[in-house]
Amino acid sequence: MSVSVKLPVNVPDRVLRMLGTFRGKYSHFESVFFYVPIWGDEAVGVVGDGDNAAYEWFHVKGRDLWVSDAGYGDTNVALRDALLEFCK
Repeated sequence: MSVSVKLPVNVPDRVLRMLGTFRGKYSHFESVFFYVPIWGDEAVGVVGDGDNAAYEWFHVKGRDLWVSDAGYGDTNVALRDALLEFCK
């Protein structure tokens, strides 16, 4: 499955490939809505299915990927929680 980018952000191909392999319980990863580079190869963002208002945050560092899999109904809330998770 390929993941597209909705906003004018530069998402590395390796991250898109990683996201394309994940199957969420509540949403399908069709588009990246936010991508926030943190440091080096670490970033957080929001991915999901905009047509169904189902979003997940993700945190990527190198080859590791963490995803919320909680079924957020708002991209901004998912991004907030991604940043909070990163700051733990």
